[in-house]
Amino acid sequence: MATAMEGMEALDLLREQARLYARLEGRALRQRELIVSGRSGPLLALMAERDQLTRELQVIAERLRPVREDWASFRGQLTADQRAEAEALISGSAANARRVMERDAEDSRLLATQKKLVEAARVQTRQAEKALRAYRPEERDNAEPRRLDEAS
Repeated sequence: MATAMEGMEALDLLREQARLYARLEGRALRQRELIVSGRSGPLLALMAERDQLTRELQVIAERLRPVREDWASFRGQLTADQRAEAEALISGSAANARRVMERDAEDSRLLATQKKLVEAARVQTRQAEKALRAYRPEERDNAEPRRLDEAS
């Protein structure tokens, strides 16, 4: 059973969790901009930031596990204002997490489409190179190319 001190600590953790989810959602929005603009260097740096935020969220989730497992008891120890705040923090974090996951799924589809377009462009370039080689005169072994006005 959570004590009053644990209740305040849990509220602090819920606040921190909400703050981290808001930051993660901000990074998800920035991620979309970088994908659309094709800026892979900053995208990789942003993804490293997102990984760090995710690790921090995992630590908080682990620390909040006893509260989740005994939510009824924890909730019963809170004042009405604290209970309202805790529930708002939890629902806000869940909404942020849901939006991040939806954006990530959309970004994944966008990246897959971009990958297909790049591959199609590579195939087209290889075909164009083959066609150009077909029209180039073959060069003889280190011999000077013949002039058109020379007789064979």
